[in-house]
Amino acid sequence: MGNPVIAGGAHLDAIRKDGLRVTIELGDVHARPAEATDDPGVAGPVDAVLFTVKCYDTEAAAEGCRPLLGPETAVV
Repeated sequence: MGNPVIAGGAHLDAIRKDGLRVTIELGDVHARPAEATDDPGVAGPVDAVLFTVKCYDTEAAAEGCRPLLGPETAVV
């Protein structure tokens, strides 16, 4: 399995349909995740978590990430 993407609602639908696009000064990067889900439990412990949420969602999102965390998981 590749790197799972955890998202919800309209974001999850868009990621499943169109993938992810990151725009930086050097150009765009487009990726299609092997898995996009709203259930962190299906991913199990992972090597790293890129944690990006709006401030008011931080506490709930952090709690939802628990299934992703193992003893060696890095969180950015």
